[in-house]
Amino acid sequence: MQEDVSAIHHLVAHSYLNLANAATTILCVYGYLFSVDWRMALITLLPLPFFFLLYRKIMLASQAKMADYGQELEKVNRSVVEFVQGIPVVKIFGQHGVAHHAYSRAVDSFRDFFLDWVRPLIKPESLSGVIIAPITLLLLVLVSGIAFIHLG
Repeated sequence: MQEDVSAIHHLVAHSYLNLANAATTILCVYGYLFSVDWRMALITLLPLPFFFLLYRKIMLASQAKMADYGQELEKVNRSVVEFVQGIPVVKIFGQHGVAHHAYSRAVDSFRDFFLDWVRPLIKPESLSGVIIAPITLLLLVLVSGIAFIHLG
């Protein structure tokens, strides 16, 4: 990351612009919705507290294992360096199949750790995505609109 400026260019140069774009879009859309019908605009805001509660739960669960994630990733990185540096030795002495064992163990350990970490988070992550999905908001607006029409 220190030597590859083009890899971090987008993050550094465009992050504030992207954030401003996202905020402006949301403000304009909700401003328009409130100008058309404030009740329907409020209905589209109903899923947001549920989304934020679920996402907070996900983030808290993720923070607990972030240090372990770094350690597991470091094991993989060390084994890759060890493997690459050992290639000339393997070519000379021909120890076929032995050189990559440390790498395989590190990758398997990382896989097991990562799956144990993310499996409990899949359902809340999926549910949070469904809560704010455009189709969910559309169905919420349609059902509410029909109810408002029915109520006069």
